[in-house]
Amino acid sequence: MNCKIQKINGKIFDSFQRLFFNKGEIIMVITDECINCSACIDECEYNAIYNAGEEYTVNGETKAPLSEEHTFIAPELCTNCKSCVEVCAVDAIVES
Repeated sequence: MNCKIQKINGKIFDSFQRLFFNKGEIIMVITDECINCSACIDECEYNAIYNAGEEYTVNGETKAPLSEEHTFIAPELCTNCKSCVEVCAVDAIVES
């Protein structure tokens, strides 16, 4: 199993936690109930949510995907607006 480890705000997470992170202390997590419907991706007006394996760009710098297996968020782009939570059909995005 290929798992990418990531340190954010002093905390260590693996890619299977499917992070949703704000520069504060609240972390949004997509649980195993996720059906990968992309509703959260389509809803995010900050373009902070990406499909598995997608590169993303922050301040002109291309970054490697945070997950090759699951939808993920670019923590640098997330504003913690929670619009993704509102559109999740299976309530798979929760605060942690």
